[in-house]
Amino acid sequence: LSARTEEIDRIMGLELGADDYITKPFSVRELKTRVDVFFRRWDKKIGIKPNVGQAGEIIRGALKIDSIRRRVTLNENIINISRKEFDILQLLAGSPGKVFSREMILESVWGMEWDGFERMIDSHIKRIRSKLEKNSAQPEWIETIWGIGYRFTDNFENIVVPD
Repeated sequence: LSARTEEIDRIMGLELGADDYITKPFSVRELKTRVDVFFRRWDKKIGIKPNVGQAGEIIRGALKIDSIRRRVTLNENIINISRKEFDILQLLAGSPGKVFSREMILESVWGMEWDGFERMIDSHIKRIRSKLEKNSAQPEWIETIWGIGYRFTDNFENIVVPD
């Protein structure tokens, strides 16, 4: 991210190792899209396959997130989940292994106008875990990255889910 807008500056930045170059002023929407593109390339590079079923379901082992019906199932059992919990789970599960800060989750789910407390995310994550985890004190689906935020596991095939 730079205030330098000349072509030579952009070329130098990229030649010096930058993955992308954005000049100020910039739109948050463009920045978010560029970050998403970067992570798509990264996921492909490290071998995370976007496991998407019919009609755009996100499938992570025994967990299915259907964005059209806004339904979450675990072992084919419907999980009752609030609108915001669904949005958070869909965001995290859509990019397994990617760490999301509380601020990133707030911006993605509530939007830029949200002016609440970041710690509210912790409460939502706790409720999601209570609905998905066999032992929410030792979560397997959503990992806490201390001092940063949360990550959906990229090892979802090995999770033992309750019946």
